[in-house]
Amino acid sequence: MFDSATLEEGVGRIGAEQELFLVDRMLNPASVGPEVLAGIDDPRVTSELGRFNLEANLSPRTFTGHCLREMEDEALELVELIRQEATRFEAEVLLGGILPTARQRDLTLSNITPKPRYYELDRTVRRMRGEHFHLLIRGLDELQLTHDSVMLEASCTSFQVHFQVSPQRFAQVYNVAQLVAAPVLAAATNSLVFLGHRLWHETRIAVFQH
Repeated sequence: MFDSATLEEGVGRIGAEQELFLVDRMLNPASVGPEVLAGIDDPRVTSELGRFNLEANLSPRTFTGHCLREMEDEALELVELIRQEATRFEAEVLLGGILPTARQRDLTLSNITPKPRYYELDRTVRRMRGEHFHLLIRGLDELQLTHDSVMLEASCTSFQVHFQVSPQRFAQVYNVAQLVAAPVLAAATNSLVFLGHRLWHETRIAVFQH
């Protein structure tokens, strides 16, 4: 791809994904994602792994001028769009790193979004591991459990930034991203409670590691 000049050069773009939870009035997972999505006529909103997850894909923008403010405005617009449709199902939108009210029985295949890609994801990862998922996370409390599917991931959401640069800058920008990852993470941690246990300040790291 480098040799054939397939990759675009001379422009920088930024985009993002905003993942979110749908919860009921007691802030427990509300498994109405497919129903909410069916009522939203906007290709920027799509499904995620769990029936209580959705995802908003922000439009890519040239990295200049007021692009970050425009991204924020679009993110707020899409979250509000999802929130309005969710109210039809007595659900609400929750933004957070881990859903602290999720229970292990919420994270089973009965709550997987009914699309072939998610069933294939679960099947492939389980085949690669050759065993169930074993978690041992020590924080303020200790959590040890065995789980039989990738649905543990559905307990986690994030705001993911995409940044396009020219190929010549790949290595430089990658190294800068590694340098800023730690302070950004330290400022943004909000995933302390998982399955009723007080664990890391950012327990998503441990969940995805396992």
